[in-house]
Amino acid sequence: MKRYFLTILSKILGEFGISIQRAVDPSQLLALIRLFQPQWGSNKLTRIGGDGDGGYLVPLDISTYDTLISPGVGYSTQFDDYFLDQNKSVVSIDPGPYEFINPNVQFHKKWLRGYSAKIDQAISLTEILNSIDDASLLCLQIDIEGGEYEVIGSLSPMQLERFGVIVIELHLLGELLTKDGFQLLSQPLAKLLSTHFVAHLHVNNAGYIHSFKGIDIPETMEVTLLSRNHYIPEPCDFKSPHPLDVRCISSLREKPVPDIWFR
Repeated sequence: MKRYFLTILSKILGEFGISIQRAVDPSQLLALIRLFQPQWGSNKLTRIGGDGDGGYLVPLDISTYDTLISPGVGYSTQFDDYFLDQNKSVVSIDPGPYEFINPNVQFHKKWLRGYSAKIDQAISLTEILNSIDDASLLCLQIDIEGGEYEVIGSLSPMQLERFGVIVIELHLLGELLTKDGFQLLSQPLAKLLSTHFVAHLHVNNAGYIHSFKGIDIPETMEVTLLSRNHYIPEPCDFKSPHPLDVRCISSLREKPVPDIWFR
């Protein structure tokens, strides 16, 4: 009888463009959130990439990295410029009308996807990693508006471990509140958090903060991750915002990371 009424209600709401989806099990959601507990001292981070969206907190030894892989060019390239100013290599990926004259930039005018295909103008991280010397110390900075889950999901743990530092903007986190959304997003996230641990969290203040059974989920978060092969996790007294954090949208108030993500 309950299923019958839900079916009828779903049809009625569907006429108005509203869908009903099954909610995630709160215990599963909490187990995933616990994996995001920051484990790096706040005094061991620095900011590169300028103010606002496009600048991120990274470990102090970032200058030792050989190559930055940076999909999504956008309006600001200050994060990439930091590496170029030190004569480091940058692999840039974007299908837009961009041109680079710096010989240290390897530019792919393509979409970063979980696969490579000429017909789709797509390239994978696997193809890019195969062209880089295994001895190179790599940093990945990825902000591709939700495409990050496909890209991360396509990599093996061994491939992920090649990145000493990953700075990623996670989008669509509100989808974790539905059963189907959780299944799609949690698998690549759990894979990523098995090879890397969280050093820093920052909420993109342009996004909504969802609430479900006392669990607050920012729609979009900037996350700095460190490889477990290169760094040793340590207890830390995480506070949000960090003194070096900058509001992604300067005209909007800062949105601190909800306590449940670090306590």
